[in-house]
Amino acid sequence: SIMQHALMLTLRDFIRGCVSEVEVKCFAQDPAYAEADRVVLQEVGITVLDAPRAFLEVDAQSVVVAFAPDIPVRQVVTDLARPAILVWNTVLDSEADVFRYWTTKLPLPPRPWVSVEHLEGHLCDPESSRVRNMIQKEYFPIVELDESSFGNASVYIRRW
Repeated sequence: SIMQHALMLTLRDFIRGCVSEVEVKCFAQDPAYAEADRVVLQEVGITVLDAPRAFLEVDAQSVVVAFAPDIPVRQVVTDLARPAILVWNTVLDSEADVFRYWTTKLPLPPRPWVSVEHLEGHLCDPESSRVRNMIQKEYFPIVELDESSFGNASVYIRRW
């Protein structure tokens, strides 16, 4: 998670450098945080929130950073708001791409499946047609992140 926190702080500093009059707050949420994690993160300007408080902070000016979460972050964010920037697992364009990704990069789930949506249901943060539709119609993909550090992840900026 240190790479994710470093990315969050880098994004914060970049935004502050571009728009100095904007206050940038950083929040993190993870049930695995120990008290020592909370103290260290607070020292560098990241406020740790308990679940589901971080979702309540998401709005149109937010930057959401989430990689392979244990909960359906993309689904919840899609229902809550349209953040300015999304940094999360790459949203594949179609069910065919999802199937190809699953069958070439990931071990297949142990249970039988009958459709791509059923296959995606084995993930904790599946992309649905709602998530794909939001990304395709409302966001520009800017860059794919280094796979060795962040897995299959991309940065998306909302269309204005």
